[in-house]
Amino acid sequence: MDQTARMALKIRVIHVIDDLLAAGKIQRDLEGKVPAVISDVDGTVGKWQLLISLLFMIADVFHEKRHIIQRLKDAVMDYNMYNEPFENVMMVALQILPKATEGLGMDMVRHLAAVVACRDLSMVYAFPKALLNCHAANGPKDRCLIIAITGTPQFLADPFCKALHFDIPIGCEYKVDGSDRLTGERDEAMAIRKEEPLEVLCECGVRPVFSLVDSMTDLPLVLAVPFGNALGINPKPPLMEYIRKHPEQRITAVSDHRSTGVQFYRANDRGGLDEVTRWEALPVGIACALPLLRGELVLRG
Repeated sequence: MDQTARMALKIRVIHVIDDLLAAGKIQRDLEGKVPAVISDVDGTVGKWQLLISLLFMIADVFHEKRHIIQRLKDAVMDYNMYNEPFENVMMVALQILPKATEGLGMDMVRHLAAVVACRDLSMVYAFPKALLNCHAANGPKDRCLIIAITGTPQFLADPFCKALHFDIPIGCEYKVDGSDRLTGERDEAMAIRKEEPLEVLCECGVRPVFSLVDSMTDLPLVLAVPFGNALGINPKPPLMEYIRKHPEQRITAVSDHRSTGVQFYRANDRGGLDEVTRWEALPVGIACALPLLRGELVLRG
């Protein structure tokens, strides 16, 4: 992230914080910091990847882009038929996105992004949805700033995160020319170097207190919060291995599926996982506020 991008992000964050403080929706803590929940989006908040949905819609609307996006459709087919790693699908999506959007008007792309965001809300996981709703409904004394740091394009993160009560979505910025058409250039810092926007947030007086993640790309979000306050939502295998190897960090692995409901797990000293109750998995304030979720363990032992 270059200095111009850092300054633009800093101005945006400070503006949002000032507005929320003035409206009495949040408060600073005793050290003058603003507590915040920091979350990834794709794969963490919902099952399907927003970026893939957007690219498929672009192929439907702009026929001249179909040959570019066919690579992604082939990768998705390989994933479904041959159990190829999903990371391969996302790698293809990120590779073709600049060419797939190059030359398209930003207004049209924003419109398609809003349609995708509205449609994909139905695929949001039960636990993140309940958690975000609880935080948004809290009074100013208990409400945290809700921030997304995601590799999703900013024009797609904006409508999706707004519907889920995020205060500040931080996504990848895509450049436009003088006619407001996408050039194919982008700032990938949000996707691969999440410690950089975290640094800007800290400069703005934000204190990360809780994080939601799903992959090792999100590890900076895990390390930014106190031990015991990071949750891996359906964590991908490398992150699950990390959780198992670091029981001292007390990262909670959350299994969240429509068929089985929600379960919480913590690593033990033997390299395994134990199913735990919400009272063991979550900070007490959040555990008290959440509604009972289908499938969760109520009593242990």
